[in-house]
Amino acid sequence: MNTSNTVIDRLLLLARKSFYLIPFLPAAILGILLFQYSVNIPHWDQWTVAQTILKSINGTLQFDDLIAQHNESRKFFPRLLFIALAYSTHYNVRYEILISFLMACLTSVNLFCLQIKTINGDLKLQLFLSFLANLLIFSPIQYEAWLIGLSSVVYIAIACLTSALLIAYTNLKQQLKYIICIVLCVVSTFSFANGLLSWVLVLPVLILTQTKLPFWQSLYRDRWLILSWLVTFATTVILYFLNYQKPAWHPSLTQALMTPRQAIVYFLAFLGNPLGWGTKLNSLMLSELVGAVLFIGFITLIIYLLRQWRDRELWRQSIGWLMLGSYAILSALIATLGRVGLGVEQSLSSRYTTFALYLAVSLIYLTSMMLQHFRTNKTIQISRSVKLILAIALICGLVLHTYTTTYAMQQMLISRQTRLQFKTCFSFINFAADEDCLKQLYWDGKNTLQPLANQLNTLGWLQPPLLTKDQSRVFASPQHSNDIVSGSFDQIVKLPQGDFSLAGWTTWLRQKLPDAVLMTYQNQQNQAILLKVFAVNKPRPDVAIALGSSDYLYSGWEGQLKRTELPQEAISATGKAKLSIWAFDLQQQQAQLIDSRWIQPTE
Repeated sequence: MNTSNTVIDRLLLLARKSFYLIPFLPAAILGILLFQYSVNIPHWDQWTVAQTILKSINGTLQFDDLIAQHNESRKFFPRLLFIALAYSTHYNVRYEILISFLMACLTSVNLFCLQIKTINGDLKLQLFLSFLANLLIFSPIQYEAWLIGLSSVVYIAIACLTSALLIAYTNLKQQLKYIICIVLCVVSTFSFANGLLSWVLVLPVLILTQTKLPFWQSLYRDRWLILSWLVTFATTVILYFLNYQKPAWHPSLTQALMTPRQAIVYFLAFLGNPLGWGTKLNSLMLSELVGAVLFIGFITLIIYLLRQWRDRELWRQSIGWLMLGSYAILSALIATLGRVGLGVEQSLSSRYTTFALYLAVSLIYLTSMMLQHFRTNKTIQISRSVKLILAIALICGLVLHTYTTTYAMQQMLISRQTRLQFKTCFSFINFAADEDCLKQLYWDGKNTLQPLANQLNTLGWLQPPLLTKDQSRVFASPQHSNDIVSGSFDQIVKLPQGDFSLAGWTTWLRQKLPDAVLMTYQNQQNQAILLKVFAVNKPRPDVAIALGSSDYLYSGWEGQLKRTELPQEAISATGKAKLSIWAFDLQQQQAQLIDSRWIQPTE
């Protein structure tokens, strides 16, 4: 009996201790996902970083290269960081992804410290609020940003903003607060374009967090500090927009005024995007609805605060969270003005969730703060209907987050398989370049990528290195293999233009899914010559059911073969061409034959 009680007591103690780890759970899950799904290959705009790094190695790097405009941003400080990382990691872009994760961790710590300073409550409440916030901060729905190293610029800017908000609440001397926050705003500005917002958002917090003096006296006492802030802000803006050019692909800023209905939809969908995925409902409509609820909730809390304008302590506690929510709203407004011309569906881009989620985060803390204020203010009673609405909102938010996270994890798997396809194309760039594939890796394809690839390869910074020998070694059957390969060439459909639509599936035992599928043709010497590279990332529930494992759900591949891509040596005397598909192991740089088909391209 005593032994049983002892075991139960230990289990209860373990459960209590485990409760304190709950806020760390979202970060731990994301860290595992990033480790599992990130791929060491620069993607799209990240190749501009590679060019900057190689300039530093060649001794041709200039200040103009570091401060140069990239899209709307001037990524001066991240470029310095990227160069340092490249030298220390041999340009492994997964370390840039690690920077994104660490900056998100810093943001989470900043907000936890801020909530301790502004929200009363026991440790359990603090941990619960932090858990809810971390569900959003570390949400996988940001997968586009999480899985591209260059996107660390976004997380650096947000970490600087939240650090400045926290500094404003400390007991440091006011002059020191302003100096530190100015430095953080400069770093944020010259990391990502949205960093300019930090100048507007941090100043009110610096002013209103002073409790010893009335508002107007605080303004007068800090007038020189405020003036210094405004002068530095103006100088930063001038330097930022010096020789600035509006990106050519950006639509007109007047488009939002010309199409107000689309602008409203875009704005609201942008804000609701972090919770709008994975259900059977239309994602645009659901995101718009969620965004409307969040925006109305935020405005409602502002109205309540305005009615309590004499409560200086309430304003001091809430101003930091108001500015954090305003960061999301201003980001949505800027994106609406600059992007609505691309179509309202563009508001659902995964990378926008990194900005939008802070509206929901701010509402978590502001709502808790208002509830505490209701309880301490005896003249205000919380009706049962209000409590019910808040409970329903919390439950709906958690349910939507669950659906969204499930969807995002699937997208992360698909993204990994696509990047492995790109990395495979990259490995063959010197003698069998799949131009369509390379142009998905970077818009200019082989023209830009080949010289960069060879420079990185010469430095020994590519793992695995580029394939530079006779490709027959790749397609030789391995003498020893632990993989059981299966798959088929399901579909060959000849299109009216003479092109072919191709599809199939492939799996192997060890890695579950191959890194890519290679398609070869047979030349006159019966050699397999690489023709196309396909990603293994298409849904094949029939394969998963047949093999009895969900690991094979995305074992499908598909693509097109243009008639012009098939060389004359591939066509036999009978007018046919033999196509084969191979499961490719990128690390071993070896392919295993799966299936072959004959096609008639000359009909």
